[in-house]
Amino acid sequence: MPRILASILLTAFLLTLPAVGRKREPIRYVSADSVVVWSDGTDIQSRALAVDERLRPRPSSYEPPRGKQLRTVRQVWQREQMPQLNVVGSLGENLSHEQGTQAANVLYAAMKQYPFDGQAQWFDIIERTLWNALLHQCAAPQPSAEQHVAAQAIVDGMSGIYATDNEGIYVNLFVNSSAHICTDQYNIYIDQLTPMPLEGRVKIRITSPGMNQRHFLLRIRIPQWAISESVRTAEMGGMARSADLPAQKNSTNTGSETAQGPLPQLYVNGRAEDVPMANGYWVIARKWNSGDEVFFDLPMTPRFIRRTYEPGRATGSTKRSRPVRQIAVQRGPLIYATSAAEARTHYFTKNAALTIAEAGTPWGNPQLAGSLYDDRSVPADASAPQTSVLLTPWSDIRHDDAAIWLREIR
Repeated sequence: MPRILASILLTAFLLTLPAVGRKREPIRYVSADSVVVWSDGTDIQSRALAVDERLRPRPSSYEPPRGKQLRTVRQVWQREQMPQLNVVGSLGENLSHEQGTQAANVLYAAMKQYPFDGQAQWFDIIERTLWNALLHQCAAPQPSAEQHVAAQAIVDGMSGIYATDNEGIYVNLFVNSSAHICTDQYNIYIDQLTPMPLEGRVKIRITSPGMNQRHFLLRIRIPQWAISESVRTAEMGGMARSADLPAQKNSTNTGSETAQGPLPQLYVNGRAEDVPMANGYWVIARKWNSGDEVFFDLPMTPRFIRRTYEPGRATGSTKRSRPVRQIAVQRGPLIYATSAAEARTHYFTKNAALTIAEAGTPWGNPQLAGSLYDDRSVPADASAPQTSVLLTPWSDIRHDDAAIWLREIR
């Protein structure tokens, strides 16, 4: 009898230990049936459903592969997808033609690989693809098979907003949403309120009837665009994680450098907190009570992505062409573009300050106003004529006469 009682007491004690002390289980996405995305007609899911209101998430689209299948997925990523990953999250240099299928393949590949290492860089790619390449395809004026594929991928991608393991919860994407997360360790509700991508404010509320002092980890992804003011890349739009995150070293970072900026401030129940980072996430380890809230405001200042581009090399020509320094503009998760004609005859300089334009797009996203310099004149800021330009999010452009990459003179 004493042995049985001792065994019972030991089992009860082990069940009260924090999840952080247990063997970590694979990361799992929260089922789409348990997540509600709050729609207002301009949000990302509403724009996908406007293509086809019958679309529903398909679990098979993001089920993680196993064994040999995982190795195959990673080999395809390393050899075929990663080298061609472009600035809007699709593949290849030509951004003017339909790319719904290519962008969807990028999203599914990243979602399948994320659960095995939990690296935030996968959701940097997923976010870039969702808010740029896929939405751009949905904005096309004429219905097409590519547009339908893009819309389905967006709906499937919403299944990645939240994920779990036996240590806690992951917040991967910033979307107005609510989720019921029920696992062997906890049964809670999580609500997320944000005007993203218009502004960077995010509030996360955790509730659970009767929950008091329940220990688990809340991991919140820190977007790469929120911690670096500029990026220099040797690849076609490939991005790197910040240098202060050694765990982020990955082949997708090859040839890239980032400039580290200050981290946003995080608040728990109204109090500023300094929390550790791991794998690109804030990791909040505490005993949670029902009604606890986390708040942060991600910086939304325009950010620049730079590259050195060889036109001949991109087209497969054997003739060497003169390298051109180019720049792309990003604000939050959105990549911006201007008219192709202005991009051909003008150049960008660091003195061409960008501001939020008074008028936004029909979907409520901000446009940026600035100046470009005429390259048919002396390439000096003080003497070259300026041209006022309006930069529009790539997601909201409905035609092909647009350019993302601008020549840069420094």
